[in-house]
Amino acid sequence: MPTNPASAQFYTSPSRHLIKAAHLSKSFPHGGGFLGRKKRFLKAVSDVSFEIPQGSAFGLVGESGCGKSTTGRLILGLIEPTEGTVYFEDNLIVEAHARKSLPPREMLPLRRHMQIVFQDPFASLDPLMNVGSIVSEGVRKHSLASGSAALDIAAETLKLCGMESDCLRRYPHEFSGGQRQRICIARALALKPKFLVADEPIAALDVSIQAQILNLLVDLQEQLQLTYLFISHDLGVIRRFSTLIGVMYLGVLVETGPTAAVYRTPLHPYTRSLLSAVPSGMPGQGRIKPPLQGEVPSAFNPPAGCAFHTRCPIALDICKAVKPELTDAGDGHCVACHYPLSSR
Repeated sequence: MPTNPASAQFYTSPSRHLIKAAHLSKSFPHGGGFLGRKKRFLKAVSDVSFEIPQGSAFGLVGESGCGKSTTGRLILGLIEPTEGTVYFEDNLIVEAHARKSLPPREMLPLRRHMQIVFQDPFASLDPLMNVGSIVSEGVRKHSLASGSAALDIAAETLKLCGMESDCLRRYPHEFSGGQRQRICIARALALKPKFLVADEPIAALDVSIQAQILNLLVDLQEQLQLTYLFISHDLGVIRRFSTLIGVMYLGVLVETGPTAAVYRTPLHPYTRSLLSAVPSGMPGQGRIKPPLQGEVPSAFNPPAGCAFHTRCPIALDICKAVKPELTDAGDGHCVACHYPLSSR
């Protein structure tokens, strides 16, 4: 395994699961309170549970608006859940309504171990700060180093991410999109985290740069034993990057399991439809099924029963009335469907 001065201090947890999310739900209030109007709630995430083993990459995939990014922010405690809990190394850190959440003083030391890389690198960088200040800011705020020592850590970490140290005095607008995303990754890694949420980290980049950033994230995981929650709408990227996968639809997890198993034998009709839209790269090779038809229902008023039944080509009466539970179909491959495709 490659070594470097920064990687020696990264932590490897003895816990089997670094992250555990249990029954996470999040509803956002919308409108109401004016002229007697009833307040409406947008149900962004509904009863989501999963675990991420130490050193693995959990890929969260689904259409835009399905609740992927909200789930990532719930895991980090950036927004408070309506229901549910989050455990980090078996310690309860986030709980609905903050009844049992860690107090801010105890949560602060854990913040540096749980970092995020956002989708738009330019929007997440302060245009008035140079790169050295951006990457070393967290180092100084968490009292890991100060002054020139903090800048040395910034330079080391930038080099780890493929950037030269002479960029420390330059500003975000002087770099390309791919370079800015490398700076964002370096900012997160400078704190020596254990867990990294990558929220669509290549979606805003040119296609020619996407593979470079993806390969960088893969190499960093191998070198530093990082644990990832990788959020994407691109199943091709998820297959390349993740060891485990969770498929979300309208705020609900409909299928989870080892990535190879989900791609080899998709059990949920929604997963099958998503995979059918991925180009095979083989001339003349047919698709599994026609692309998914119809529109996603409103999150303000999700359908009863299975949320996917309004678009499912094989829905039955029970699908319209009873919500299916996420059930293990064998070897950790779970599906929320009354009649999984393998049984038809």
